[in-house]
Amino acid sequence: LWTVPNMAYAGLIGRDTLVATAVAMPVLLAGIWLGGRHFLASSPQEFRRMAIMLLMVLAGLGLARSLV
Repeated sequence: LWTVPNMAYAGLIGRDTLVATAVAMPVLLAGIWLGGRHFLASSPQEFRRMAIMLLMVLAGLGLARSLV
């Protein structure tokens, strides 16, 4: 949030950036809400398993991106 005014002043934030932010915001908020609900309802073992699975998926995507 601190750099947004500086980026806007430099002309780095345009209409496309605002549209992409508006489109992504509902998905982001839904993910935060669903993640919070799942976190409160899960046991520590289930949370650990899900966190490790998420890290594995993200690592796989990172490797795939580096190969492309």
